[in-house]
Amino acid sequence: MDGAADVADSYTIRAATKRDAERIAALWRHMADDHRALDAEVWCWADDAVEAFRGHMSEVAGKEDWVILVAETPTGEVVGFVAAEVKDRPPVHPQGKVGFVGDLVVHPKHRRKRVAEALMRATFERMRALGAESVTLHAALANPAAIKLYESLGMRPVMYRMFRRL
Repeated sequence: MDGAADVADSYTIRAATKRDAERIAALWRHMADDHRALDAEVWCWADDAVEAFRGHMSEVAGKEDWVILVAETPTGEVVGFVAAEVKDRPPVHPQGKVGFVGDLVVHPKHRRKRVAEALMRATFERMRALGAESVTLHAALANPAAIKLYESLGMRPVMYRMFRRL
């Protein structure tokens, strides 16, 4: 990755810094709203969720085992981000590292411009450099666009995540 990779000559993918946490949290709000619209029972958020997410991003940005990347326009507007972590596999599996993508968000005005694809490809590259041998993520079944994107990147479904209110 070495700092930046151009996307359609309009976006730059770069490592996030602590200073990006506020803009990342604002984008995360879009994802939270989108998921709430898919299923409000499953995707319910604490009143301070955006602030908590901002604090978390500020805390992990720049950590060696985290991959936090942003997509920005030539004017410096952050319009997308990905947050992922590389961890050691649990001891019941063969030794090695695995990546987990926790969040991928692109502002609605910048979707369908291959920004998410560029963020994911750069994330895969960075995870490989950190020693990850595989990557997993969760995708809402009610979000076929996200599933299509992930499948186009070579990912495949291996498990259903189930939910029930108690």
